[in-house]
Amino acid sequence: MKATLRIDAVMGDAEAAQLNGLVKIAGFGNSKYLMCFFHVLYNVRKRIRHLPDLTRAVVYRGILDMHYSLSEEELKSVWSRVMNEWRRDSRLRDFADYFYSQWL
Repeated sequence: MKATLRIDAVMGDAEAAQLNGLVKIAGFGNSKYLMCFFHVLYNVRKRIRHLPDLTRAVVYRGILDMHYSLSEEELKSVWSRVMNEWRRDSRLRDFADYFYSQWL
Protein backbone atom coordinates (compact mmCIF):
# COMPACT_ATOMS: atom_id res chain seq x y z
CA MET A 1 0.00 0.00 0.00
CA LYS A 2 1.37 3.38 -0.95
CA ALA A 3 0.76 6.18 1.57
CA THR A 4 0.20 9.80 0.60
CA LEU A 5 2.38 12.36 2.31
CA ARG A 6 0.34 14.95 4.22
CA ILE A 7 2.23 17.71 5.98
CA ASP A 8 0.21 19.86 8.39
CA ALA A 9 3.03 22.05 9.68
CA VAL A 10 6.79 22.43 9.56
CA MET A 11 8.94 24.36 12.02
CA GLY A 12 12.08 26.15 10.90
CA ASP A 13 14.29 29.13 11.63
CA ALA A 14 12.93 31.60 9.04
CA GLU A 15 15.65 30.90 6.51
CA ALA A 16 14.32 31.46 3.01
CA ALA A 17 16.24 28.43 1.72
CA GLN A 18 14.32 26.09 4.05
CA LEU A 19 10.94 27.41 2.98
CA ASN A 20 11.92 27.43 -0.70
CA GLY A 21 12.94 23.79 -0.44
CA LEU A 22 9.76 22.79 1.34
CA VAL A 23 7.39 24.36 -1.17
CA LYS A 24 8.83 22.02 -3.81
CA ILE A 25 7.74 18.96 -1.81
CA ALA A 26 4.44 17.45 -2.88
CA GLY A 27 2.03 17.70 0.02
CA PHE A 28 3.40 20.92 1.48
CA GLY A 29 1.12 23.27 -0.47
CA ASN A 30 -1.45 24.01 2.26
CA SER A 31 0.85 23.44 5.22
CA LYS A 32 1.80 26.03 7.80
CA TYR A 33 5.41 27.12 8.18
CA LEU A 34 6.05 27.83 11.85
CA MET A 35 9.06 29.76 13.07
CA CYS A 36 11.06 28.24 15.90
CA PHE A 37 10.56 30.51 18.92
CA PHE A 38 14.10 29.81 20.12
CA HIS A 39 15.50 31.23 16.88
CA VAL A 40 13.26 34.29 17.12
CA LEU A 41 14.51 35.10 20.63
CA TYR A 42 18.11 34.18 19.81
CA ASN A 43 18.23 36.61 16.89
CA VAL A 44 16.29 39.33 18.69
CA ARG A 45 18.75 39.15 21.58
CA LYS A 46 21.64 39.85 19.20
CA ARG A 47 19.80 42.91 17.86
CA ILE A 48 18.90 44.49 21.21
CA ARG A 49 21.82 43.64 23.51
CA HIS A 50 23.10 47.24 23.33
CA LEU A 51 19.82 48.68 24.65
CA PRO A 52 19.06 49.51 28.31
CA ASP A 53 17.48 46.75 30.40
CA LEU A 54 14.06 48.42 30.56
CA THR A 55 13.96 48.88 26.79
CA ARG A 56 14.92 45.24 26.22
CA ALA A 57 12.15 44.25 28.64
CA VAL A 58 9.63 46.18 26.51
CA VAL A 59 10.79 44.24 23.45
CA TYR A 60 10.59 40.83 25.14
CA ARG A 61 7.19 41.62 26.66
CA GLY A 62 5.83 42.52 23.23
CA ILE A 63 7.21 39.35 21.66
CA LEU A 64 5.79 37.20 24.44
CA ASP A 65 2.41 38.89 24.11
CA MET A 66 2.42 38.01 20.40
CA HIS A 67 3.66 34.48 21.03
CA TYR A 68 0.93 33.70 23.55
CA SER A 69 -1.93 35.11 21.48
CA LEU A 70 -4.82 32.66 21.45
CA SER A 71 -6.09 33.40 17.96
CA GLU A 72 -5.02 35.01 14.72
CA GLU A 73 -7.37 37.90 15.46
CA GLU A 74 -5.75 38.48 18.86
CA LEU A 75 -2.29 38.21 17.30
CA LYS A 76 -3.11 40.94 14.78
CA SER A 77 -4.37 43.21 17.55
CA VAL A 78 -1.33 42.59 19.77
CA TRP A 79 1.03 42.95 16.80
CA SER A 80 -0.45 46.36 15.98
CA ARG A 81 -0.19 47.54 19.60
CA VAL A 82 3.38 46.30 19.99
CA MET A 83 4.61 47.77 16.70
CA ASN A 84 3.08 51.14 17.59
CA GLU A 85 4.72 51.01 21.02
CA TRP A 86 8.12 50.15 19.57
CA ARG A 87 7.90 52.81 16.87
CA ARG A 88 7.13 55.52 19.45
CA ASP A 89 10.52 54.84 21.05
CA SER A 90 13.31 56.27 18.87
CA ARG A 91 15.68 53.53 20.11
CA LEU A 92 13.34 50.82 18.79
CA ARG A 93 12.28 52.18 15.39
CA ASP A 94 14.97 50.34 13.43
CA PHE A 95 14.35 47.22 15.49
CA ALA A 96 10.60 47.42 14.77
CA ASP A 97 11.34 47.54 11.04
CA TYR A 98 13.72 44.57 11.36
CA PHE A 99 11.23 42.53 13.40
CA TYR A 100 8.40 43.23 11.00
CA SER A 101 10.40 42.32 7.90
CA GLN A 102 12.07 39.24 9.39
CA TRP A 103 9.52 37.68 11.71
CA LEU A 104 6.01 38.87 10.84
